[in-house]
Amino acid sequence: MQIRQYVYFAVRTDGLAPDEITARVGIQPDKIAVRGSRGAHPLRPRTNHWQIVCDEKGLTVDEQIGRVVRRLISRAEAIGALVDELDDPTGDRVVTVLQVVRDFDSDDGEEDQPTPPGFGFTKLGGQHHLLGWHLDAEVLDFLQRTRATLSVDEYG
Repeated sequence: MQIRQYVYFAVRTDGLAPDEITARVGIQPDKIAVRGSRGAHPLRPRTNHWQIVCDEKGLTVDEQIGRVVRRLISRAEAIGALVDELDDPTGDRVVTVLQVVRDFDSDDGEEDQPTPPGFGFTKLGGQHHLLGWHLDAEVLDFLQRTRATLSVDEYG
């Protein structure tokens, strides 16, 4: 099995442009998408996106999440304040999300690593080193402070 995985934190909004999000949050994003920039019928993307991404190979999901959160932790209150100020259920929406994406059959994914010599046991099939992950208290606190949801997409 070859696994390709990445993590990103996104701010999605109808009304605030990515450069305005950058000014409010105080961190340059890794990726942006401008509402309607790829097509008008149907509108793609449907919202503006501002993203901090970790797609570094060799890291587990929790390590990738940790890298994203460490980049943003000092700005968590600013992100939460942005959501509180601009989110209007009857109008513009501001959504924050920590997104995990995993593809278990990716041609460009990572192969499992063999059991290191002298480890004392042999891994069985299906025990890929990238399987399994967790969220620690710091990440859970960050999600709460930024009003973010956790979304996990797995393909295979």
